[in-house]
Amino acid sequence: MSQDTVFSLAISPNFLHDGICFAAKRSGLYHSQDGGETWEYAYKSLTSNSIPTLAVCLSPSFDQDRLVFAGTEGGVLRSRDGGKTWEYQLLDSPPPLPIALAISPSFFDDGMLFVATLEDGVYCSNNYGLSWRPWNFGLFDLHTNCLGISPHFTKDRILYVGTESGLYISENGGKSWREVSLGKLSGAVSHIAISPDYHEDSTILAVIEQSRICYSRNRGSSWILDENHMFSEAIRDLYYSFNEQHATKIVVLVSSEIWILDGFSLEGYVLHTLLEPATCLASFQDQQLHLLIGLENGQIQKERFT
Repeated sequence: MSQDTVFSLAISPNFLHDGICFAAKRSGLYHSQDGGETWEYAYKSLTSNSIPTLAVCLSPSFDQDRLVFAGTEGGVLRSRDGGKTWEYQLLDSPPPLPIALAISPSFFDDGMLFVATLEDGVYCSNNYGLSWRPWNFGLFDLHTNCLGISPHFTKDRILYVGTESGLYISENGGKSWREVSLGKLSGAVSHIAISPDYHEDSTILAVIEQSRICYSRNRGSSWILDENHMFSEAIRDLYYSFNEQHATKIVVLVSSEIWILDGFSLEGYVLHTLLEPATCLASFQDQQLHLLIGLENGQIQKERFT
């Protein structure tokens, strides 16, 4: 019997105060209102007993609009009440398989969000998830793995997508794409992390062939391989985390270990060793680093580090 793998985690923008978080799993979507201590099935209002869910994200203005989005086979489920009830928005036919979601930092105003699919490229909604259409002009590899959206998307309109053959960038909000040369590096791009100070430092990280981190300091014009961290296990997730003092860290989940890298030098260390293989994480940082860790066995581990 297959395990109830956790594929994706999402936390409320006000997580430290409301404790709201969601977990996308093989058996469906789950939500917690106590910071991940206890979980309930979020699809109780739907008739199907099991709806495999590969991706989940919350509106940056969740406190006001209560919008939650979940990627399931063929479409995106949309909730307007924090996950109590759901509307199904079909992407296309034959049904694509959504595997990643990215939402505009200015979603409250522009209503834009994106979904990466396994074999059908990128879909976009500009009306708060009410309808979707494929935006794949110039995207010559439709086998997409991940998305990265600029923290200043409202002004620069920059969006990245990782595919089985490499990396693409859009500089017009996803309307068209061009391939980004990784120089001597090549392979599938499985994860993307964009610096919270992207408008100043132009830094983006990409995971190639699941175990190598490369970075660019010039918006992808040239790339450097991080030779100090050649992991023997697959990198399962990659995030920037920063607090109010802008002490930026990069959190790297490597199957059975959690690494912390400096946001600029990339010097790092093992923060925590896991007893079970992990698949994804979500992080929030104040004076402490708060982590939710999704495991292959379906459990969700909660950790806090000073």
